[in-house]
Amino acid sequence: MHYTHILLDADETLFDFKKAEAISLSSLLEEEGVTPSEEVVALYHRINDGWWKRFEQKEVTTEQLSTGRFADFAEAIGLEGRDPEQLSMRYRANLGMNGVLLPGALETVKLLAPYYELYIITNGIADTQHKRFDTSPVREYISGMFISQEMGVSKPDTAYFDHVLDTIGITDRSKALVVGDSLRSDIQGGIASGLDTCWVDRKNTGNTEGLQPTYIISDIQQLAPLLGVDA
Repeated sequence: MHYTHILLDADETLFDFKKAEAISLSSLLEEEGVTPSEEVVALYHRINDGWWKRFEQKEVTTEQLSTGRFADFAEAIGLEGRDPEQLSMRYRANLGMNGVLLPGALETVKLLAPYYELYIITNGIADTQHKRFDTSPVREYISGMFISQEMGVSKPDTAYFDHVLDTIGITDRSKALVVGDSLRSDIQGGIASGLDTCWVDRKNTGNTEGLQPTYIISDIQQLAPLLGVDA
């Protein structure tokens, strides 16, 4: 492969965010005397997903998302009167201590690091992402991390990718590959920015929603063989 740089999404590409989220949310709910039932957790996911969609459409800021989702969630489960900012801070603190990697993620970055410069590109909240990343074993194999909250622009905005490429000194966009699980932010943003993309279709749906990723894999462990790197 002709690439020199690989831009890796964090959550659900390298990190098992769903597992970390479940642990962190359950801890918060139990602290508040609420049983983390399937119904309660599903309600949080619906509210959270709605806020993230609004964020990606530039309707809200990261700070508004972080607090707003817990304001809505607290009201929905009968915790009115709780400070949503405090709930958010406690949840993020829990999340920062749970940097669970997906199976094969560490092995993949170990294999790729000798041949490519690896960077993390994420729309995640800065304090949480730094805590998870700084204590993760993938840290030593990653050249840097770009967090939307710190940049003032987020995926899929082409300005996000322009900033990343300018910062790491890429002038030939054919040299960079975007790898991520989100069609909306990673693949759409990468394509719009003139970059090759690799969609991690973890549910193996095959539904690209009209987009045309350069490559499709169903597991991060397939990335190294795709790029011709053998164990």
